[in-house]
Amino acid sequence: MVDDLASRPVDAFGFINARPGPHDLCKEFISAFALEEKKIDVLEKYARVFAEFVDRRRQQDAEWKRVGVDVLNKQCDAAANAVCDVEGEFEKHLGQSVLAVGVVLMIAIKNGPEEIDGLNLASLAAIRPQLTGAIAEAADRALAQGEEAA
Repeated sequence: MVDDLASRPVDAFGFINARPGPHDLCKEFISAFALEEKKIDVLEKYARVFAEFVDRRRQQDAEWKRVGVDVLNKQCDAAANAVCDVEGEFEKHLGQSVLAVGVVLMIAIKNGPEEIDGLNLASLAAIRPQLTGAIAEAADRALAQGEEAA
């Protein structure tokens, strides 16, 4: 809920921070306090602004609790840990199985930094003829998506 965007400061790029966080509010307060001669006006304004921020944050926390964001975050963390565990198991077999290499490459393409996707896709394409079954099908999908993204 944003009351009045016109009252929000505009940054050097012309952007209005409609949802300032505590650090933004602190910087604004310090700036206003330094510039304003009537310090009490600044103190009163920012006491209200910080109180409104705390109220908004409490409302947000209550809403997140109501809709189960904490539970969802825990489930997402558990899923990410499971992927890491599976990847670790496949990495144990990299020297013995081209299928393990294919799985590790696909996990890296899906979850790794984009800067190395090209290398991983090239590696996956190079070993693709040796892959079979569901891993080969997944590799085909990963390679097709990689081509679309390029």
